[in-house]
Amino acid sequence: MPRHPNQNAALDRYHKDRKDQTRQSLLDAMGRLLRGEPLFTDGELTEANLYREAKRSRATLNRYPEIKQRFSEAKKHCRENSVIDKDGRIRELEEMVRQLQREENRTIRELKESRDRLAQEVYVLNLLIEQQMKKKNNQAPKRSIGIVQRMP
Repeated sequence: MPRHPNQNAALDRYHKDRKDQTRQSLLDAMGRLLRGEPLFTDGELTEANLYREAKRSRATLNRYPEIKQRFSEAKKHCRENSVIDKDGRIRELEEMVRQLQREENRTIRELKESRDRLAQEVYVLNLLIEQQMKKKNNQAPKRSIGIVQRMP
């Protein structure tokens, strides 16, 4: 039984809407992968991750060669920029290491100074204790060691 013309128009609209939705989901997935914000994959820039990120099949992706081409060009552009970005990132990390080393050296220096100051305080306290002990010993009554003891 043939379809009514209205049915054909409705089916055409339905298929066009589905194609538009699929195209948009592929483009959204490509954007997420290129930004490094994947939802469903490991984030590697591969066609397999593109169709998986879009929740579509490889066959579906193959029906959109213009998207595959755009993705390929975007990957190439990212690789070219990443080489430049890596050099800059290396410089940033080297500067960060130098800064952390300076902070570590400053902290070590401060700790050594604190240790020396505390050691001096302990020495002074020890001297005071010894003086107090000598005073106490001098004030204590003297006893003889012999058989006869003196009376106080």
